[in-house]
Amino acid sequence: DDEAMNTTTAGSENEEVNVDDEINDENDDNDEPLASTSDLDNFNESELEDICIQRGFEVVKEDNVDYTHEDYVDAARQCLFMEEEMEKALQEDPEFLKELEDERNRMMDEKQKLEEQLLALLREEEEKAKLLSAAAAAENEIQSMSSDDDKHADKELDRDDDNERQNNSETFDTEQINSNEIFENDPTQTIQ
Repeated sequence: DDEAMNTTTAGSENEEVNVDDEINDENDDNDEPLASTSDLDNFNESELEDICIQRGFEVVKEDNVDYTHEDYVDAARQCLFMEEEMEKALQEDPEFLKELEDERNRMMDEKQKLEEQLLALLREEEEKAKLLSAAAAAENEIQSMSSDDDKHADKELDRDDDNERQNNSETFDTEQINSNEIFENDPTQTIQ
C-alpha cells in the first residue's frame, strides 16, 4: 500500500510520523518486544486506533484512502514505539517532564492571553457597531425632525401669507366701502 497512515502526538506541535518507516519491535535496552506483529494482528482496526489514542496520539487518515489492517497494525506499533521512547527519555532526564510541563503551561498562559485580547477586541468592535448604529438612528431622527420642522414652518408661512392676504383683502374691502360711502354722500369728491 503506497499510502501511509500517520500518527500525531497530542499536545506536540503536530509532529507526524509515517508508519511505513521501519519500526524496531524490540526495546534496545532490555530486548523486550514492544508488541509483536502477531499480538497486534489479533486486534481489530478500532482497537488498534485506540492503542494510539490512549497514549495521547492521533491516527491521521487521508481522505479517499482505503487503509488495510496492516496499516492499522503499523500505526499501533509506531504509537507503542513512541511511548517507549518517551519513557526512556524521562528515565534518562527526569527534568525533561518538568520542562515539558513548564513549556505547556507557558503555552497555555499565552493562549489564554491571546483569547482574552481577541475577546476584548470583539467586544470593542461590538461597542463600535452599537455606537455607529445609534449615531445613524439619531441622524435619521434629526433629519426626520428637521423635515417635520420644515413642513411645520412652511405651513406657518402659508398661514401667515393667508392671514396677510386676508388682512389685505379686508383692508381693501374696508377702503372700498369707505370710498363708496364718500361717493354716495358727495359724488364730486375725489379720493386721495
